[in-house]
Amino acid sequence: MSTTPASSSPDAVSTKSNDNGRALESLITTELEKVEFIELTQRTLDAQRRDDPKVKVLDLNLSKSFQKSAKLITDWIISEIGTNHGLAVEVDRSSDNDAGVADINITYRDKLLPLSVKHNHDALSHARPYSLFKSSGFGKSTSDTAHRDALAKACNSFRLKAGSAKLFSEVANLLPELYVDVCQACTKSIETFPDQSLLAEKLFSFLVGPGCKKVIVRTKSTHTLKRIEIFDYSALKKPTKVTPTFEKRTQSASLVLVFDNGWEIDLRVHSASSLISVNGQLSLKFDVQRKAGILPDPIVLFG
Repeated sequence: MSTTPASSSPDAVSTKSNDNGRALESLITTELEKVEFIELTQRTLDAQRRDDPKVKVLDLNLSKSFQKSAKLITDWIISEIGTNHGLAVEVDRSSDNDAGVADINITYRDKLLPLSVKHNHDALSHARPYSLFKSSGFGKSTSDTAHRDALAKACNSFRLKAGSAKLFSEVANLLPELYVDVCQACTKSIETFPDQSLLAEKLFSFLVGPGCKKVIVRTKSTHTLKRIEIFDYSALKKPTKVTPTFEKRTQSASLVLVFDNGWEIDLRVHSASSLISVNGQLSLKFDVQRKAGILPDPIVLFG
């Protein structure tokens, strides 16, 4: 992650990190487009135009690191899919509304190579509390409805206590209680889901993306290239059980999911916007990190 002045807000840090990630995806796609048998989908072309400004404002060292990484990653992709293709190979960049964790999908000979591209972290899917069940494939179910109702109750209680405050920063003292209430609601929703085995599999699939290959580019504090690793998440064992709990901290709280395949995932809830919405959903998000779980040995392209 790029260095950020101490005065920068978490939202600013998150935005910069997201922009750098988009720029890396864009540069990889640019290299792929140079390959004669590869074609970009229309929405990928649109994404390339959208992210061109993000590429242009990269720090010089980071830009060089990303460009070198893009070339090495493209060479690896070609080694994976081969060069003998009767039909064009299609490259499609995902949107935020797509299911799963893949950022770039490569379709070749009726096969799919989904890639999750990260810079300086291996964060999992950044779920939102409200849509946790929908994102896991249970949208419009009775469980999803009950879960949203429980969260609405917690958020409305926060609004009542916040009074006329328009910004979360104005009522920072109330946030720990909100975060705990949200985590408690999520815990209860998961515990009471009727098919625990199916839920464990779907939740793990959504959060971890076991069908993906994760490409992680790591840079030093000077933004020079440190390491490029590729993890094959398709080798991960699927869970059959999930045990939810929550951890309360001084200024935050986390929903913790313990899966019976050895994985433990921490979902720290935080505000995704500075504004408190007047009605409807509060803008909340999970920062999702692996606490435990064995990863397959990576392919190292650099470092």
